[in-house]
Amino acid sequence: MVLDRFQYQASDVTRNMLEFIALSKINIEIKYFSYGTMHDMLARGNLFYSSYCRREHCIYQSTPQYELIETPGCKLSEIRAHSALVIHDGLEKAKSFQEGALAYFKEGKFQLSAFMLHQVCEQMFSLIIKLYEGKAPKSHQLILLQKAAGFYLPAIKNIFDIKKSKELKWLELLQQAYIGARYDDGYKIAPEHLAYLQEKINALLNRLIEVLSLQIDLDN
Repeated sequence: MVLDRFQYQASDVTRNMLEFIALSKINIEIKYFSYGTMHDMLARGNLFYSSYCRREHCIYQSTPQYELIETPGCKLSEIRAHSALVIHDGLEKAKSFQEGALAYFKEGKFQLSAFMLHQVCEQMFSLIIKLYEGKAPKSHQLILLQKAAGFYLPAIKNIFDIKKSKELKWLELLQQAYIGARYDDGYKIAPEHLAYLQEKINALLNRLIEVLSLQIDLDN
């Protein structure tokens, strides 16, 4: 939602109404921007908003005149070329962590395998955020990273289970490995749990490669 150029924050009535609507729609998330903020992002170029904040995607406007600018095509081409490099480097890191997780699993070093799987997830979530926001987040918390990244790519939600409560439990299990595998001599993780995590994360990585590659191609 982008406010008009003379309004700097959403009214309580508008905000409450939209947030109430979003409560009944699992896949809806609302973000508010002032006109100035969005205008600046579109002028500088932003992979996500420059691609989707366009006249043909506008479902409602308070005035007949569409007032948002569109990012010049040459600028968008530069952004997409840079994004392709970011995707390549980020996915290569994620695949390296994945290979490490598999190697440790085969050696029976389950704690280290779990840590590497945490790194795979963190790298994938951080890649998405960096791709669309321009900088990598300074966090290792998978739940927070997944929430932030999921706004841009809903495909990375519900990696382990369609039920949110169970999804959070699997993410928390991975989060424990981030500290436990390195500093807690008593840390353990069940091999069957690790195998399940490995399977789901491997599927997610393959899906992410497909989705990001397709998105860059479609945007061109």
